[in-house]
Formats: sequence, structure tokens, C-alpha cells
Amino acid sequence: MRRRDELLTMKTVTGSVNSAKPISLAKAATLLSGFVSSETQASQDVSAYLRRASAGFAELKSVHREIRSANPKEELGGAKGVDDDKKKKEEEEVVEEMVMVKLEDEQRNKERKKKKKSKKEDGIDENLEEEQRNEERKEKKNRKSKKKRKSKESDDA
Repeated sequence: MRRRDELLTMKTVTGSVNSAKPISLAKAATLLSGFVSSETQASQDVSAYLRRASAGFAELKSVHREIRSANPKEELGGAKGVDDDKKKKEEEEVVEEMVMVKLEDEQRNKERKKKKKSKKEDGIDENLEEEQRNEERKEKKNRKSKKKRKSKESDDA
């Protein structure tokens, strides 16, 4: 029971918003990677989640690079078409959707593992309680049998 209580305790997190201006994916991946590599004193679960998120950002960043290299931009002086912008935006949305699905799957698997673990712990607790009940029953039977023996001995005397 104590282990479960330790897992449920939450620590206060403080921070401030430095800027609400959107940043590029590459910059976000770099910032997240820097945060993950710093010593945050976060629990193992939170650290693992942050590492996975950082890896997802890095993967997304590399996919974007691959997409850009497969579709080279027009010459520097040329204007970009509206269709190219739409296509790029759609590709980015697809890639982001894939990453989100992957992260959700990992989170779901993590929750399943936690449930299995808690079921095992609950099973252990139930086994201990069952053993204690059995011990109490045995003790009651022993007491009853001792009383019967004493009453038989007193009747015989």
C-alpha cells in the first residue's frame, strides 16, 4: 500500500511563460532535448515520457528534412505557389498526426502496464489478507478444541 501512495504523490511544478510566439519545430525539438538532458529531479515515469516526447520531436524534425529534400524548393528568386504551401501543410499535419498516434499508443501501453502491476499488487494484498483469515480460523478451531478437551476432562473427573 505504501508503494502505491508514493506513486500518487505529486510535486509542485512552477514556471513562467517566456513567450507566446510560435517557434519552429527544429527549435522546439532542441528546447525539449535540452530540458530532457538537464537534471529535473523528475520521477522515472516522467523522465521516460519526456525522453519519448523528445525522440518524437527529433523524428518529426528528420521527417520534415526528408520531405524538404525530396521536394526541393524553387530557385531563390522564384515565388512559391499556393499549392506547394497547402501540400507542405498537409504533409506536416499527416506527420504530426502519426507522431501523436504513436505517443498515444505508448501512453496507453504504459497505462496497461500500470494496471497489470497494480492488479498484481492487489493480488498480493488479497493473498496476505486471505492467509491472515485462514490463520485466524485455525486459531479459533484450536481454541474450541482445547475448550472441548478441558470440558471432557472436567466431566471425566
